[in-house]
Amino acid sequence: MGIRRQSIFSSLLIYVGFIFGALNTYLFTKQGLFKPEEYGLIQVILNVNLVFFSICTLGGPAMMSRFFPYYQNLPKKQNDLFSFVLLASLAGFTILCLLAYFFQPLVVRKFQTTSALLINYYYWILPYTLFYTVFYILEVQSYISKKGVAPSFLKETVNRLIVTFLIVLFMLKVINFDQFVKSYVFSYVLLIIFLGAFLYLYYKAQEPLHYSQVGEKLGVSAITAYDMLRILEKGGLVRLFCWINLN
Repeated sequence: MGIRRQSIFSSLLIYVGFIFGALNTYLFTKQGLFKPEEYGLIQVILNVNLVFFSICTLGGPAMMSRFFPYYQNLPKKQNDLFSFVLLASLAGFTILCLLAYFFQPLVVRKFQTTSALLINYYYWILPYTLFYTVFYILEVQSYISKKGVAPSFLKETVNRLIVTFLIVLFMLKVINFDQFVKSYVFSYVLLIIFLGAFLYLYYKAQEPLHYSQVGEKLGVSAITAYDMLRILEKGGLVRLFCWINLN
């Protein structure tokens, strides 16, 4: 799928997501369904998550976009940019947990009279931030790999569908508010699984092959296979790489 078609398709998915987002907002604010403080808690989780997220990532996603052109042509074993950013973010999350624990008494003093729900669910913001961070890193990896439709669909549409589903369960009294909040916190786990599997299959399918292996599979000589690949490269259908072993 070309970049132009991906952009159009992503825009359509975003518009569909907006419809479900508007529906969710209506249901959250509908009188008699959620209490004002309960809807306020969801908004606080989202807003505090953005602050926690900026600490957790340590600037890793921006570094991925900046240095990807350098790393993309390296052999697979040397392309450790994604792993480095993921590990750095996990280190940032550890720092975040320590800061959250250190400032927890201050948060209790400030909000125990005005927002008791925030005090009860304060530590639940941390796993939400972790899952959001992991998904965001996978999202950046998808975009720099020119595969932006999948993360757009998951984030803008599927994520809001999950929230709609949880609201319906709450409306039908299948789950209570405590279960709703905890399920909401884990909503990004499903998105991580799908996007992670998508990227794994994408990169596995793009694993480079030596032209001699191609010739062996096609039953032709290595030279013939090399010439065929050069023709395909001129048509933009494959990419050829040259690695020099200095050992």
